[in-house]
Order: sequence, then C-alpha cells, then structure tokens
Amino acid sequence: MNSVDLIVQSYQHAFRTVLGREWDEAEIKTWIGQSLRDAIYRASPEHGAELFATYTEWNEAHTDQLIRPFAGVRELVADLVAAGVRVGAATSKRQQPAVRTLDLGGLTGLKERVIAASIARTFKFIISAISCAFMGGLS
Repeated sequence: MNSVDLIVQSYQHAFRTVLGREWDEAEIKTWIGQSLRDAIYRASPEHGAELFATYTEWNEAHTDQLIRPFAGVRELVADLVAAGVRVGAATSKRQQPAVRTLDLGGLTGLKERVIAASIARTFKFIISAISCAFMGGLS
C-alpha cells in the first residue's frame, strides 16, 4: 500500500500543531521506512512525546482516506500464495496500523505474518524474524 501521502501529511500536521510550523517535505520523505519514534525524537527531542501522540492520532484518523494500493500487488500476492509461496509483510509501521493497512488493501491474509516496528526495534531483528518466518519458524 502506498502510504507516502498519509505519512507526509501526518508529520506536517504534528509539526504544525506542536511546533507551529511545517517541516521540509523532502526531509520527511527520507524518514520513510525508519522508526516513527526515532525520526520524531531526532527532529525535536524536547517535543518528541507530544509530536508522536499528535502524529499517531491524526494518522489513524486519516488512514482510510489517504492510503492507496499499488497496482497489481493484491493479484501478485494471490498468485504467489496460490503457487505455495509463503508471503508476509515487514514494515516500519506499528503493528496495528500495519494490519489495518493490509486489510484496507485487501491483503487480510498477510496479517498473521506481519513483522512490524513495534515488535522489531532493529533492522537485524527484522531480518532474523523474516528468515525465521520463511524457513518455517512462524506458522
């Protein structure tokens, strides 16, 4: 699912609300894929908790309107599953928003195989979890 607009608008809302100004959109886009908490605290350590809370509240309220499916992904996943390929999702999103995004994209079957930032704090852990999932460690 394409959530770039949702992410950028969520950051901008948080920065406008808490700091009274927007942030450079190009810089925000470089944060995509990073931990939300880490990116927010790097941007403004003294306002991190308030920015995080404001971001997540606005993001959750606008997810349905702002995410878009990538063309052909749902069909590709269905074809892979039909061919016996184990498919899952690894994301820097938190668990609940990740599952919700999959549901909105018609990828509900993947939600049992989501490795999200809320359970995987490091890239090394994510790679280990993916390896375990695809070698039979997760059912």
